[in-house]
Amino acid sequence: MAEHNQILNQEERLRRFMETCKREREQFIAIKEKADEEKLAKVQAYVRQTLMPFDFTDEELFQVSECIVSLVVHGVVVPTLPIKIERTGKKEQLTQHDLANLSWNIANQYNLPNKLAAQFAQYTFPAWFWNTTTETLAKKLKHRSGDHYIKIDENII
Repeated sequence: MAEHNQILNQEERLRRFMETCKREREQFIAIKEKADEEKLAKVQAYVRQTLMPFDFTDEELFQVSECIVSLVVHGVVVPTLPIKIERTGKKEQLTQHDLANLSWNIANQYNLPNKLAAQFAQYTFPAWFWNTTTETLAKKLKHRSGDHYIKIDENII
C-alpha cells in the first residue's frame, strides 16, 4: 500500500512538474516572439530612416520592408518584386557599396550568411547589382574604407 501511494505521489509530482514546464515554455516563447517583433521593427525603422533621405517612395520602402521580413523571418530572398526600385533622382547617389553595407548591417543583426545578404541586395536593389554575381558580392559585402553614405554599423538596433 505504501509503495502504491509513493508511485501515485511521484506521478502527481511529475504531472505538476510537466505543467510548470509547459507554462514556462509558453511564457518563454511569448517573450521571445515579442523580442523578435521588436528587433524586426527596429531593423525596419533603421532601413526606412537610412533610405528616406534618398527619396525612396513609400511603395519602395514597403517593398524593402517586405524583403526584410522574408529575409529575417523566413530566411529566404524574394526573387521577383512587384515594385521595381529604379536608380533615379537622389537614389543615384547610392552606390553598390552603400547598399551592400546596408544588406550586411541587416544580416549581421541576425547572424545570416553573407551569401544570403548578397542575394538580398541583388534581388531588392537589382538596378545596382545587375552585373554582379552573388559570389563576388558575398565576398565583398562589407565596405569600411571610402566615402559611403551607408556605413557599416554592427549595432543598428
